Amino acid sequence: MRLIDADKIDFNEVFVGASKFAEDTRQAGKMLIDAQPTAYDVDKVVYEINNKIQELDDKQKLFIENGLFNMADKMASKIGIYIECREIVEKAGEEDVSTRNFI
Repeated sequence: MRLIDADKIDFNEVFVGASKFAEDTRQAGKMLIDAQPTAYDVDKVVYEINNKIQELDDKQKLFIENGLFNMADKMASKIGIYIECREIVEKAGEEDVSTRNFI
């Protein structure tokens, strides 16, 4: 499998013609692509999230060193959010979200 940029597909170039059949084919192709889930590279997303966690952790350490404990607590909260996001990305949509209780 490979990732493509579906927005760059020119259906007028692929399905040439002014006939009703050509127009219907272009529309069907667009609908088919629009119905597909968005794919992403899990490893790259996790890498970016880990970089952000490291950046926030570095800031948290500086705040602690300078006695700014309220700011350090805020960084810890943000780190926790990014860790949760990373876990969601790593699951890559395995969980059925329709069964979760949201606030």
